[in-house]
Amino acid sequence: MNSWTIIVPVIVLVIMIVGGIMQRNHEKKQWNGGICSRCGSTWKQFDTDSQGGRMYNCSGGHYCDCSYNVEKNK
Repeated sequence: MNSWTIIVPVIVLVIMIVGGIMQRNHEKKQWNGGICSRCGSTWKQFDTDSQGGRMYNCSGGHYCDCSYNVEKNK
């Protein structure tokens, strides 16, 4: 068995996991506790996509897309 048949799938899996973690952290930072970091107004949900992602906008015309549950308070 060639060692590349093990190495390549492991590398792809690691990239997928790290990418998912980075995307969740990006969404959490953009969500900013429900407040737009650019203008300080609150996010208001205006749409939900077919896969459950929520789309928010603020009165300043900015937007935030959330596919992970970053809006939930712990």
